Amino acid sequence: MALVDLTLGRFYKSDSLVHRLNSSTKLLVALLLMAASLYAKRPASFLLLYAFLAVAIGVSRVPLKYAVKNLKFFVWLIALAVFLNLFFTEGTVIARLGFLNMTFEGIAAAAVSVCRLVLVITAASVLTLTTAPLDLTYGISRPLGFLTKLKVPIHELSLMSAFALSYVPVLVDEVGEIALAQRSRGAPLDGKGLRALRSAVFLLVPVILSTFRKADTLALAMESRCFRSCAERTRLIERRMRRADYISLVLSVILVSLALLVAR
Repeated sequence: MALVDLTLGRFYKSDSLVHRLNSSTKLLVALLLMAASLYAKRPASFLLLYAFLAVAIGVSRVPLKYAVKNLKFFVWLIALAVFLNLFFTEGTVIARLGFLNMTFEGIAAAAVSVCRLVLVITAASVLTLTTAPLDLTYGISRPLGFLTKLKVPIHELSLMSAFALSYVPVLVDEVGEIALAQRSRGAPLDGKGLRALRSAVFLLVPVILSTFRKADTLALAMESRCFRSCAERTRLIERRMRRADYISLVLSVILVSLALLVAR
């Protein structure tokens, strides 16, 4: 199944420089790359951004197949973006497919969309592969901690985000196990069209029930440990900003600035 190849939310254990960076630093760098990809339009801009991402993957020691594995799951989204840009962008018509017109401008827009989506998906994958879920919670809550004075529940929001990400691989494994169990019972999971929709029922109902059971177990575990979201929390190991974090942020800002200048 395609879901089995999803690595979003999985942590790849290593002792690389990227893994040792502060989680807030990695989150800010990933957001900078994603934001820059929205403004990039020229090949030179994407070349700079992809070069930076390639260096980050190399330094992180994460195998390339893990970093790009999520692209297989999002092929449908990439294909949809290509189709919409290819046939619904006005410009010089070069081919016709019924009532649909393919234009030069549509080809350029489709290429830009693919580059953006691949960059965003891969950057998010590298972030989750190199950052443990609890560290990611800290990375989200620390930069936005000042919003707690405005009564914004930052800690609760970051905790929910970390739970959601950490449960993605659990849910993926659960779907795979349920699919194997249903096939062993003779359930018709293979098919196309309406048959595929009927087959989805054999997976959907058990997955939903399993998700509710896991959520209930998590709630009981947190309650048994006297967890209180409103309480002031401390950490056993304080992750402070180091020289490598500041250097990474400065290099990221410089690279993004260059990419934006080239994009003009």
